[in-house]
Amino acid sequence: TQLLSQGPGAGAAALGGAVVSTVHDPTALYWNPAGLADAGGMVSGEHLFLFGGARYDFLALSVPSRYGTFGIGAIQRNRDNIVARSAIDDPGYNVSNTQSDYMVGFGRALTEHWSAGATANVLDFNLAGYKDKGWGLDAGTQGEYPQDEFWGLKRLVWSFGAQIKNLVEPKLTLMEDSEAFPRELRGGAGVSFQTTSRPNVGGVISHDRAMILLSFRRVTGDS
Repeated sequence: TQLLSQGPGAGAAALGGAVVSTVHDPTALYWNPAGLADAGGMVSGEHLFLFGGARYDFLALSVPSRYGTFGIGAIQRNRDNIVARSAIDDPGYNVSNTQSDYMVGFGRALTEHWSAGATANVLDFNLAGYKDKGWGLDAGTQGEYPQDEFWGLKRLVWSFGAQIKNLVEPKLTLMEDSEAFPRELRGGAGVSFQTTSRPNVGGVISHDRAMILLSFRRVTGDS
């Protein structure tokens, strides 16, 4: 699987990746850098065991400042002990495949409701000893609008988001031919609202909320 096709975060996985309008943590480096604007100071990590002994790792942090919020992180997909053969009866030898994406991002609020951000990516690939590096750039925006009531729903928050991934397309040459990562347009919208209210043990009223999200993804060159 191509490295940049799988984003990090358990929350994003639980929501089917439809988080371009709602992400507000260090995983915004991948999903939508505008979400860094409201991330605050946070550390996020992930480790997945994949098929065939492969692994997927993610580690990132966000640091707020008076200018906006900075983010830095890395994604890596690795698989060792891949048997390579040059003929059917060749006993083979072991090779490895490592794909890494090092990210630096920045997000800040533009107005009361809208924020914007960008992420620079440095890709470092090593496939059986064939190596190359490339760099790319992502950009995105997010908006949020609260509303007291709509069609019987209370305390709503409307969210909107859009991202151009690979605005600058990373290019890698592992053997002879150069391969470019295609540009992607991602967009989404959502609404969260209050559902039920209940008192807890201390008598404080707690409010449950529900959220509906919609997103799309368009890859350049795909039908």
